[in-house]
Amino acid sequence: MDLGSSPGSRQGSTPQRGRPSQSSSHASPSQQSQAASRSSPSDTSMRGMSPGLHPVQVNLAPTASPASTDYYAGNTSPWLSDIFTTPPPQQPLSPLAYPTARQSYQPAQPTGSSSRQYHHQQQQQQQQQQQQQQQQQQQQQQQQQQQQQQQQQQQQQQQQQQQQQQQQQQQQQQQQQQQQQQQQQQQQQQQQ
Repeated sequence: MDLGSSPGSRQGSTPQRGRPSQSSSHASPSQQSQAASRSSPSDTSMRGMSPGLHPVQVNLAPTASPASTDYYAGNTSPWLSDIFTTPPPQQPLSPLAYPTARQSYQPAQPTGSSSRQYHHQQQQQQQQQQQQQQQQQQQQQQQQQQQQQQQQQQQQQQQQQQQQQQQQQQQQQQQQQQQQQQQQQQQQQQQQ
């Protein structure tokens, strides 16, 4: 029994039988240095850990996503429950991917400097289409002129044939006249 200390003064430092001490704030500096020397870098390196690192407690229990229900109670997986619980995004379908018969696809109008290039390209395309239409009209006119020329040539050929027929008729008439003259001469000779 220590005569220099009363039993009440040992209550904070000496643990009672069967119970650990309630607080560690009354530990002496020598006890703190002994606790620090127990976890020296050499000891931790021998255990397979690098100096200065401390073991971290990792919680391996999975947690459910906020969008899904408690899938451990009966659902299969969180991403499947997310698919069935979250609504699809409300976005209009692209007219290019789903064209309709009544509505033709029109590209989006660009802005800024690209809009000038876009309008310039549209004007060039319209000019090219107009030029192609003019060329087609010119070709049609040329074809019509060629047909008219062919008709005129046919008419000229018909006229030439008619002239030839007239000439033949005239020749026949002349021959007839000559025959008549010959007959008249024969008659005169007979009369004489």
